This record gives sequence, structure tokens and C-alpha cells, in this order.
Amino acid sequence: MRPTRAGACVVRANGRKQYARAATALEKIEAAVNAGCTRFDGAIKGFGGCPMAEDELVGNLATETILSYLDSKGIATGLDRSEFLKAIRIAEEIF
Repeated sequence: MRPTRAGACVVRANGRKQYARAATALEKIEAAVNAGCTRFDGAIKGFGGCPMAEDELVGNLATETILSYLDSKGIATGLDRSEFLKAIRIAEEIF
């Protein structure tokens, strides 16, 4: 399946790349999970984004927000959380 654009996200086979305001992030993650998405692209602290967006949709979904949602639903990720926390600390020093 080739990636296609759908609103402020890129839809891939079983996955999704989204840009979101913090206020709507959980809503978008939930909709993606309910639609069958099993792969999410995120960025630590939401850094980065879409340079073509002309509003506050320039931020990526924060990986920690995605993980929090998946944890709340009991969805396993296989991510080593101690290593992820180290990465967050490094990102806080850099950014």
C-alpha cells in the first residue's frame, strides 16, 4: 500500500503519521486505534512537524502521549521504558 494523505496525517498500511494539537491528540489516537492502526509515528515531546501546515498543527504527536493512551487501554508496545525515559532526558537537555 502506498502512503496517502488524509487531512493532517499520512496513512500507511496499518499505520498512521499524524499532526495534532495537544487538545485533540488523544481523540486522534483513539480514532486510529479503533480504525485498526497498529503502528504509530511519534516524536519525543512532539518535536518536529509539518512545515506545510499554516497553523498550530506543526507539531508531531508526542510519543509519550501515544504511549500513555496505549497503556491506558492495556495495549502492549514492547518499548523499553527505561531507555525511552533516558531518551526523554537527553531531549530535554538538547531542546
